[in-house]
Amino acid sequence: MSQQQYIKDVCCSSLPNTSEYHKIRAALYRQSYLIFQKLHQKSTPITVNQAAKEYDDTLNEQIELVEQYYHELALNKERQEYLKLSAIWQLCKIVYFSDQKDDIEALIKWYNRINSSLYYEYDRQAIFNHPDGPLEHPSFWPFAIRMTLLGRIDQLSALLKHTLPDVSFSRNSDILPYIIALNDITIDFPLNKEKLSAIMANLQASKRFSPKIDYHAQQLLAVLAILSGDEMITLEHTQDDIHAYICCRFYQSAVGSFTDFTARHPSSSNQNSFSSLLPPQNVLRSIIAGDIYQAIEECVHYDWWLLAHLTDLLSMNQMIDRDINIPVRQDTVSVPVKSHFILYYASTLKNQFGLWKQAYSYMFECGELGRQAVIEHMSNMDLNVDDNALTEVVDFCNHHSLESTGVELYKRKAAMCMEAKDYKKALYYYRTSKQHQYIDTVFYEMIWHLAMTGEWSDISSLSPERYDGIYYTIYKHLHNLHNHIERSELKEAAHEFRALVESDSVPNHIMAIVIWEGLALVRDLDASQLTAADILRIKSQWQKLNKLSPAQDFKLLYFYNNQDKLNVPERNGDLENVLKYQKQDFLDTTGVWFSRALEKTDS
Repeated sequence: MSQQQYIKDVCCSSLPNTSEYHKIRAALYRQSYLIFQKLHQKSTPITVNQAAKEYDDTLNEQIELVEQYYHELALNKERQEYLKLSAIWQLCKIVYFSDQKDDIEALIKWYNRINSSLYYEYDRQAIFNHPDGPLEHPSFWPFAIRMTLLGRIDQLSALLKHTLPDVSFSRNSDILPYIIALNDITIDFPLNKEKLSAIMANLQASKRFSPKIDYHAQQLLAVLAILSGDEMITLEHTQDDIHAYICCRFYQSAVGSFTDFTARHPSSSNQNSFSSLLPPQNVLRSIIAGDIYQAIEECVHYDWWLLAHLTDLLSMNQMIDRDINIPVRQDTVSVPVKSHFILYYASTLKNQFGLWKQAYSYMFECGELGRQAVIEHMSNMDLNVDDNALTEVVDFCNHHSLESTGVELYKRKAAMCMEAKDYKKALYYYRTSKQHQYIDTVFYEMIWHLAMTGEWSDISSLSPERYDGIYYTIYKHLHNLHNHIERSELKEAAHEFRALVESDSVPNHIMAIVIWEGLALVRDLDASQLTAADILRIKSQWQKLNKLSPAQDFKLLYFYNNQDKLNVPERNGDLENVLKYQKQDFLDTTGVWFSRALEKTDS
């Protein structure tokens, strides 16, 4: 029961507050599905790493689309959402789905990309063009340290090259050799660590003759320490442990894992200076630390596009294998991590974006649980759609071994058509689904509809080769009988009449209508050319009704004859009395005409 309830809960999945973003989000979801499809196709699927890259590209395209599409208020909210998703996805791509293990260069580029304001905080042109030389600008060293922290050795080198020829160095001759030495080192990367250590040692041992020189020396030592991978100095100059760790790893591979790093510097994990435009640090910390399940838990507040595709890739790489316990009413149900997020995400695609085919394809990658979710969705499908749309769904069922589900959809649609008195459509759906046992009941309902409304349904377009049930045959002959009588074609009408009264398959309550309708032929034997044998056959059917049929068998005839279809006795007792009268009136009226007809045929 818990699993059934879980499936029901899944199928109600939706995203809150998506009205503004409905159309544009669908673009991301459609494109992502194509990648998902390529990843899971049986023949020549793409690799997990390639899929991760393509998902990343799709996210970037989505951000560009958002910027083009939305007005300012919605733009900010939606753009921020996808910038955060992009930051998380790119980090996952580097840590979990990279062809190059421990790609620290990619990691520092990622950090710089999501924190681009750090690069632009200082006015580079103002520093370079300071009238007294770059070194005299108050932001010279903060800029140099910042570029070092961001791994932008190219910018540090450019700064030093621009500074060295400046005349201001005549006033800073004590520090000049060390800056020249640093400039020489920054020309090549990786840095020469031996030379770097030597510069630091010499600078630390040097004498400083003024506070200004001492300030320059301390700042230069900070740059050298960061370049050496000094963790404490790096932490002092960064605003969070993630940046510090990436920077230290960039310059010193022996730093180890992020977990080891934070264990050495526990207080650093309390830093939380990230912008509101970026994902919370707990998310990024978990990913960098390789704590996959914690990372998944931290990401549940985002669009589940992220978790659906992330857990799918992790599962394919055999990096996650746990089930999670999901509360269901007063119980819990155990579900594979990947399946849980894909099922909920897929249901959202179907429920809010109308992407049912994509949604069901996602679900089919979740084993039997996904199959049950598809069936549950289809059992609740709104069938107020056109024929082509429903046929497309049923074809999908047949293609995915859900033939019985497709049949049920057609049966439900046929039942809806029956309620709407759209009998031709009901016949179409029963025939298409090969539910031949229901077809004749449609014609039975058509007979009742005729009695209740006086409306005939044109069945001339229906092929007799396809329909051979008793109620089809009755309705066809009864309809033809009525039409011929209306056109005073009594001889042709008699042919249809004989077919009905000579049949042993016509139920008594319908035979009453047949006989009543045929009175026009009995009254005019010359035109109808009914014989004595015909009259005796009719009289035999009349006698059977007289002896065997209760008053209830004349209910159909009562409605058939009643001109005011809405004026029907509501109480059972009243209706019973009316039906008794209807029976007697039928027997009296028809009996008289049969007697006259027999007298006429005998004379």
